Amino acid sequence: MKPLHSVRFGCSVAVASVVLYVLCVLFMAIFSRDSVILIFNSMMHGLDVTYLIRDTVPFSQFIIGIISTFAVSWVFGFIIAFCYNHCPFHKDSSK
Repeated sequence: MKPLHSVRFGCSVAVASVVLYVLCVLFMAIFSRDSVILIFNSMMHGLDVTYLIRDTVPFSQFIIGIISTFAVSWVFGFIIAFCYNHCPFHKDSSK
């Protein structure tokens, strides 16, 4: 198997996570509070998120959320690719 490029994989995971973050924010902006709570409670296996969801999010927190989501996701993707590339069980066994 070909090794993963750690930086590129980290960027891919980060961009996908930011897209998901923005879609989540749009979902919360478009739908009613009750609909959002219903969906998120279902996604969290019944955990009650009623008291965690706010009606508004300041733009500055939205930007900080995008930046922090990108950073954490990039590190996570980089670590996954690094571990994948250095796993002793990953080597091509056909030789």
